[in-house]
Amino acid sequence: MLKEGIPGWEDKGFALYVGPDYETRVKNTIIPAKEFRAMMEKKPGTFVLVDVREPNEYAEGHLPGAINIPVTNFADVARLDRSKKVVIYCLFGARSYTAYRKLKRMSFSDIWQITYEEWQEAGFPIER
Repeated sequence: MLKEGIPGWEDKGFALYVGPDYETRVKNTIIPAKEFRAMMEKKPGTFVLVDVREPNEYAEGHLPGAINIPVTNFADVARLDRSKKVVIYCLFGARSYTAYRKLKRMSFSDIWQITYEEWQEAGFPIER
C-alpha cells in the first residue's frame, strides 16, 4: 500500500482496474492504427507522438517519430506543445490510459490513444 494513494500508484505506472465502464471512458480517445498512419502521412506536424513505455521498450522498437516520456516519470510533459494533438501509446493501452488521465488533469484537451500492438499487427514500420 502506498501512502500517496492512487496518484502515487499511477505515478509508478502500476495498472489500475477502472471498472466496467473502462471501454466507454476511453473510447472517444482511441485512434485506429490505419487512421493514425494516414494522419502521419497527410498531416505531419499537427501532432506530437509520445511513447509512454519504459526506455528499454522504446529502444527495442517504437513508432516513427515518437518521443519517449515514460508514464512512470511523466514530468517531461511540460515540453509538449499544447496547440497540437497529443497521441500517446504503450503496448496494450493500460499505461497510455494512465498517461491520458494525467494529461487531462494537466488541461491538455486534444489527446488520442493508439496501441503499439495494433500498429505492429497492421505491419506498419517500427523504428529502432
